[in-house]
Amino acid sequence: MFPFLRLNSRDGELYHGSVKIFECSYKITKETLFFISKEEERSFQINKMYNLELNNKTLSFSYFSDDYNFKSKGKIDDLFNNLSKSVERDKKFECIVNLSRYELGRFIKEGEQPLVIKGDNIVLEDKLIEIKEIVDLYFEKKDSSVILSYLDKDKKKEETIAILFNDYFILLKFLSYVKFNKSEEIIDNKSEEEEEESDVPEEKLPNKTKDGIKNDGLLVGKNNLLFVSRGEALGIFSTEKDLEFRETITNALEDSLSKMKLYNNNLLLQDKDNTTLKVLDLNKQEIVEKRDTKNQLTDFFTEKDFLGGVTENSILNFDFRNKDLIVNKKEYKTKPMFTVGNVKKNNIVIGSTNGDIRFYDSIGKKAKELIKGYGSKPIYVDLFDKYTLVTFKEYIILFYDKKQVKLSLKQSHIEFLKGEINFTPCKFSSDGERIVTSTNNYVIVWKMSDILSDKLMSYRIKHFNDSVIANTFSEGDSNTILLALPDDVKKTGTNTLWSLDKEIYKRK
Repeated sequence: MFPFLRLNSRDGELYHGSVKIFECSYKITKETLFFISKEEERSFQINKMYNLELNNKTLSFSYFSDDYNFKSKGKIDDLFNNLSKSVERDKKFECIVNLSRYELGRFIKEGEQPLVIKGDNIVLEDKLIEIKEIVDLYFEKKDSSVILSYLDKDKKKEETIAILFNDYFILLKFLSYVKFNKSEEIIDNKSEEEEEESDVPEEKLPNKTKDGIKNDGLLVGKNNLLFVSRGEALGIFSTEKDLEFRETITNALEDSLSKMKLYNNNLLLQDKDNTTLKVLDLNKQEIVEKRDTKNQLTDFFTEKDFLGGVTENSILNFDFRNKDLIVNKKEYKTKPMFTVGNVKKNNIVIGSTNGDIRFYDSIGKKAKELIKGYGSKPIYVDLFDKYTLVTFKEYIILFYDKKQVKLSLKQSHIEFLKGEINFTPCKFSSDGERIVTSTNNYVIVWKMSDILSDKLMSYRIKHFNDSVIANTFSEGDSNTILLALPDDVKKTGTNTLWSLDKEIYKRK
């Protein structure tokens, strides 16, 4: 044991955070710093101290997860200089945590171990995590836990861990060191009881009692109206406040709906007869016009009074005022096998069965750009400004500025969902700030700012008790999602979504 070295010991006060412990003097050995009063003594191993600072006559330092201040009555520069020789300079934080790692669809407990932040790294017993490689992080106040996903450079894959802290204050201190670079991704999740969600009483859903008939389509209209197709009926809802059922147009369709679009303040419908387009007058609540396109349409699309469609080998421009209906077309001798299309501000995007995507300025001209496909069949195209979203069964492609960004779920999430991914049409919010899709019982939202910052795994997700048939954002509101389930219609806020890792962790 080293003898005491008295270094100009001064009277002062020791504080734990902002709470005064006692009046005392200090003594130091080679390994230990002591603060001594008449009644008690506190000792600190010097090699465990960090965040050492001297501000005038106040010595500040951290010890494990706690912060201390010694307010001296005299100068203590010698004490600070001696401590500085042994205290780690790049160490910022230390505590004891309970760790679990994600593997094969569940979290496996690894037990209690120290967690240290040194420089820009989180150091655990057998892991070193670069803070800049954290791709997703959320915390929950209720159980003082953090779930984070990071890129393991050695394994060249993404890893997910759950960290349980002893209390919420320690958790907040941890976050203060990791959120400098990842502030956009840190989410404080509300408890399930705090979630904001509304739905419609089941007895008010159209054809609710008719066996075997389910909701099959969803469309947002003007004036906060929502249209939900169900067999031959069409339900109309108000989304202005809570989701409110308005009325049902019975026998609106002659067959189950295939597609519906807004067109000149009415609805343009297509059922299983893909050669015919029908206009549903919303005031009269009946079909007022049917037109034979003389083509088997694989898709049709509208913007204000523009109406276009595609067949396997042609792009068509329709005008209901014209006797011949087709007023312009672009036809290919060899079949490109067109399947989907959409239009926005005279930009037309068409997808083919093999995944090829063509961009046009107008119908009748050659494509201004052809992007060869990934081999999968596109199921939907959506456009906003210079951005184009193309939905495939297991992934989504964002096109912009000659760039392509592929969006998909984390491999750990795909494993949890048993490898079954079936994305519904992915759509932009009206302000372009978010995009929404779903797969099976889960709705998924990305922020465009995250995607454009290459944070492709920073999506949020929510589970429902039934499969999600269709999804879209509320009119003029990127924070509200409207959903059609087989026997229900729901309105939910983006603040109720979280990382899927949370649900996996809860089920461990």
